[in-house]
Amino acid sequence: MPRLYVGNLAYSVTKGDLEALFAQAGKVENAAVITDKFSGQSKGFGFVEMTDAKEAANAIQTLNDTEFQGRRIKVAEARAAEAAGYKGYYLDVPMPMYHFASSWQGFKETMRFDPAAPTALLYRKDAGRFELIGVMYYAPGYFSEDQLNARVPLSLVRWHRQIDICLPPGGAEAGSDKRFGSEGSITTEKACAAAGGKWNPTLHGWMVEVYPSARTPARVWSYRPG
Repeated sequence: MPRLYVGNLAYSVTKGDLEALFAQAGKVENAAVITDKFSGQSKGFGFVEMTDAKEAANAIQTLNDTEFQGRRIKVAEARAAEAAGYKGYYLDVPMPMYHFASSWQGFKETMRFDPAAPTALLYRKDAGRFELIGVMYYAPGYFSEDQLNARVPLSLVRWHRQIDICLPPGGAEAGSDKRFGSEGSITTEKACAAAGGKWNPTLHGWMVEVYPSARTPARVWSYRPG
């Protein structure tokens, strides 16, 4: 049964509102607005299950990036990653790649390495649809070169860490202000403080990315291939 992600919802949108909206594209099996478990406040996104795949595709085509209750909503196919416990981050922010991470898998990777259970799944988005392009594995920041080599040989790939990162005032790792983040223009603690950001000498642990569908072995193990 096709499941659709609906983002950038107004906080006033209800389950019934979603059902009525998507009924314009086809038969709706179920709808849900995701809320905070303590306050009950909407988190600004939800999911809709459609009965028919063609009607779900029609919903994406006709409703994505349209205005609904004062906001331009985002409609895309929900991913199997979410069903497997991976959470997507900054899905409504235009980026070359999107991370769906599992904190549980990240915790387990502090104790063992399982190639079948990566810390994060890496997606590219095209016309509202997400395409799985790679995976990312994690290792604790205190790991030595020998420990990293035992997981994925250094002869194949260079493990990397994010260092000297200035996050924006809100703390999010992605946003519209290009000064902040791992690829931002701010590179010193002084400049970060002047911009009101939060300076991080290191962010996360060691990481390595793998792109199985790349055309050459070098690109399979490359960092953010184009």
